[in-house]
Amino acid sequence: MVLLIAAGVLAYLFFSQRDTGSSDVLGETAESSARAACTLIAQVPEDGFDMSAENNFPEVDRLAAAEALAYLAKDQDDQYAGLYTAIAEPRQVSVAMFAADTPEFAESLARANDACAEIAD
Repeated sequence: MVLLIAAGVLAYLFFSQRDTGSSDVLGETAESSARAACTLIAQVPEDGFDMSAENNFPEVDRLAAAEALAYLAKDQDDQYAGLYTAIAEPRQVSVAMFAADTPEFAESLARANDACAEIAD
């Protein structure tokens, strides 16, 4: 499922109209990819969520899409490698523990948000 979401995000970025004259087009620059990833990661509840609840699939999707966008940013510019690592961690923790309402998840999410705060400066 994660690969399907990532493929969808990347396909959208690849096929979206790029001739807009704006550098704010999602995925056109490493910065726009990084900012989009951070926007998604900021929407994940700080205290986590119950992964087994049927209505929490959007949270799982946000984590996966944020990771895919952060990877794109890293691929476009190596300066975003640390951001990718930080943003990938919450999804990896949640998958490893099959839980996103643990202290480990909250700590990894805080690190991701901290990394995003650094690029905003």
